[in-house]
Amino acid sequence: MKIVDYNDVSLSSTTINSSSATTILQYSYTPKISNSYLFIEFDIEWVINGHGADAFYTSLLIDNTIVSARTWNSANGNGGGGRGSLFPISTRFTNTSTGSKTIKIKGARSSGDDTITLIPSYTEWPFVLANNTGWSLRI
Repeated sequence: MKIVDYNDVSLSSTTINSSSATTILQYSYTPKISNSYLFIEFDIEWVINGHGADAFYTSLLIDNTIVSARTWNSANGNGGGGRGSLFPISTRFTNTSTGSKTIKIKGARSSGDDTITLIPSYTEWPFVLANNTGWSLRI
């Protein structure tokens, strides 16, 4: 298993504030063998900036094809609050070659007017890496 950390990828605080998909992370990975599975998981701390009814989504792409997606929705009024989760996002991808794969994590707002800030800093996730970056990409 390869754990990608801050030495492998430049990742900074990112704000998702529109319906246009924002690239959160991009990483090129070359499998060592063909006919294998790639297990990919990405997690990061995130905060909502605002209140009211809003919806956001994240997607995990391999070679520009969405292989996993997550949604988060909030509602106004009684019973309001958040539903769903944007992270962690993960997949099991069936690999058929040793050619390079481009892995991307993207996010966007699907409705509303709030923003989300992604924070690649120390958190209390159960699998915080030794470097305390607060985010993780496992392949």
